[in-house]
Formats: sequence, structure tokens, C-alpha cells
Amino acid sequence: MSLKLLQLLFTGPFDPGEAIVRSNKAACVFAVISREGKPYNPRFRVIDIGDTGGETVAFRDHPKLQDWRHESTGELGIYFYRPETREPQASEQRAQVVDELTAFYTPPKGVVAIDGAV
Repeated sequence: MSLKLLQLLFTGPFDPGEAIVRSNKAACVFAVISREGKPYNPRFRVIDIGDTGGETVAFRDHPKLQDWRHESTGELGIYFYRPETREPQASEQRAQVVDELTAFYTPPKGVVAIDGAV
């Protein structure tokens, strides 16, 4: 399944205990999402937004993992967005995406609208 955040398609969800972004792969923006509610009527809440910055990131070792788990009242998942541009433009684009998503969703409380409903 994928999730659109401000018209950007994020792939996921990936288990935070298993998700790893390696430094030899393109850097990406990540969204930490809590899937809450009933299975037939889920709500997706944005817990955090970040940038891997070209470093290897093993989410099981991420310093914020316990905070994310504490904030989540549902199933926690990691979603990824990789800009199609190359460096250094990709770094600038990722930073802009992180800023825009953070301003719009105000983690950890922002809810992703699904089919126009909040």
C-alpha cells in the first residue's frame, strides 16, 4: 500500500523493526505513520517526518523509535519518498518536502486525509 502526503506518493508501510535505508542507496524522506481505528475505517496519523540524508538508517536503532511507539495508538509503520532528482538538488528537495510536510501535518497530531475526509 502507498500513502499520499501532500500529493507525494510514499511507499510503505515498513516495519520499524526491520526497515533499513542503506547509505549506498538514494537518500529519502521518511514518514512515521500510526494506522489507527477500525480495519474498515482506518485513520493515518503522522507521528514524525525526517530525512535519511544519505546515511545508513536502521530504524530499529533510531534514537526516536521509543518516542514514536509511545505516541502511536495503532500500528506503527515507516513510509518512504525518494525524489527523482539527483544530488545536490535532491538534498534541497528533500529538505523542502520535510519542511512542507511538517508545517502541514504538525506531527505527531496530523491526520492524513483519505478520499477527502479527515
